[in-house]
Amino acid sequence: MESSKSTSTAQILGVLLPVLSSGIGGGESLIAIPALAELTPAERVRAFRGLYNIGGIRSPTLGVVASSVLAYNSWLSYPASGEQSIWKLYAVAAVSTLAVAPFTVFIMGPTNARLLLFANKVDKGEEISDSDVTAQLGTWKFLNYTRYLLPLGASLLALRAILS
Repeated sequence: MESSKSTSTAQILGVLLPVLSSGIGGGESLIAIPALAELTPAERVRAFRGLYNIGGIRSPTLGVVASSVLAYNSWLSYPASGEQSIWKLYAVAAVSTLAVAPFTVFIMGPTNARLLLFANKVDKGEEISDSDVTAQLGTWKFLNYTRYLLPLGASLLALRAILS
């Protein structure tokens, strides 16, 4: 009986944790970045740097925990499932959740670097272009929406596995 409670908990967490990750990331694009529009370019890039630094600490932890739960679900369902595809759904979901990290480094890296460079220029008293900041934040917002489709997809895969 205890084993089935553990399995149910892991299954629920396998759906909820990636949704949480996706919601936090989507919220950055939906709420935080648009709110920066009211600020000066210097204030926007400094606020972005704060968002970037906090996200760089908290998001990977959530991603690793979510992916670990999904991998655990994959392991649990491998020998138990009569249908071989259930464990694969969890495995793909685990990889999808972890894929946020390389997406951040390789796809979003140049945009992040430009925005952080703008913040460093502001710290040195140098001028930055409002249109450049606006364009880079727009690119970042789009890429961030795209990035957080990965854990959302993972959540849907985990839900499909549960319902199978």
